[in-house]
Amino acid sequence: MAAAQSGRRKDAVGQTSSGPVAIRLVVFDIDGVLTDGSFLLDALGHEWKRLRYRDLDALRAARESGIQIALLTAEQGPLTEQIITRLNVTRSVVGAKDKLKGLQSLALAEDVPASQVCYVGDADRDVPALRWAAVGLAPLDASSTAREAATLVLRTAGGEGVVPEVFRYLRSRADFTE
Repeated sequence: MAAAQSGRRKDAVGQTSSGPVAIRLVVFDIDGVLTDGSFLLDALGHEWKRLRYRDLDALRAARESGIQIALLTAEQGPLTEQIITRLNVTRSVVGAKDKLKGLQSLALAEDVPASQVCYVGDADRDVPALRWAAVGLAPLDASSTAREAATLVLRTAGGEGVVPEVFRYLRSRADFTE
């Protein structure tokens, strides 16, 4: 699918303008982006979620090339913390029901303006964050409102290896810095 708003970017106060700007921080939602948004529940109440090794490999390669990566999720608890640990991501906000506020806090902590942030989200609650970021990306199976708010709808569904496609897209932009 093509970008709904290709070439869109925002300045330091979130005003939209055209043309590329350097992306310094890439933030991923977990459920529905790095996972397929579902979970398994056993008789003892244990939750299970699936991650793709290709996402882990792409995150590792991005980190090694100096890209700032963070995670932002509305979920919290031991499984969420285990996912963050397994992904080896040191910057995260958990329990963020307000994704825009969570994304802004990550950007502020990293001293990165909206014009240099890429956010990947899949749900209605991600829409304000997708619109605030310079580049907002949504998986193929994201909610219709998230797809409409995104700069680009990815060809990959959530939990099916979104991360490599995100970095391929960002590297194709003349403004991406590694």
